[in-house]
Amino acid sequence: MFGRKHLSSDWRRVGDLQLELNFDRSSLNGVGIGEAVDGLSGLGPSDDAGAARDGVLRYLSHGLELRASDGRLEEITLIWVDTLKDGYSPFSGVCRWKGRTLNFGPATVERDITFALGNADGREETRDEESGTLEEVVLTYSASDIEWEVTLGPRGALQEIRLALASASEGP
Repeated sequence: MFGRKHLSSDWRRVGDLQLELNFDRSSLNGVGIGEAVDGLSGLGPSDDAGAARDGVLRYLSHGLELRASDGRLEEITLIWVDTLKDGYSPFSGVCRWKGRTLNFGPATVERDITFALGNADGREETRDEESGTLEEVVLTYSASDIEWEVTLGPRGALQEIRLALASASEGP
């Protein structure tokens, strides 16, 4: 196990790489969901070699997690709030939609999301079973065969955005 190569083992980090998520194309730096993930080789090796062997590429300082299978990008997750305490910094890039830069960050609330992206196709609240306290809100957008999931925390602020093939978002 130790020293075994993984998908991003040979990738070389580009020093001043600027990350851009484009909602129009459901892509990160020009690499769309379903396309060859090695187009993102400028990110360098994943920060978690063990997870990378399973196709999960974690870039903690960028607030970014990618999932790939058979060399194809399956999911992009931008993280602003590290709810699992895995060591993620807030997403370090920019988001674009319809030619506009979206100023998303950890203070972005649902009203800002719907103003920028439009009304969600779905909205699901999760509440604590005992107290009824709001734990999170997930807004779902469908864009062709890609689904966007926007997760807001208990205070209604942005925690993460996940883009995936619609079938991959449905889970087991």
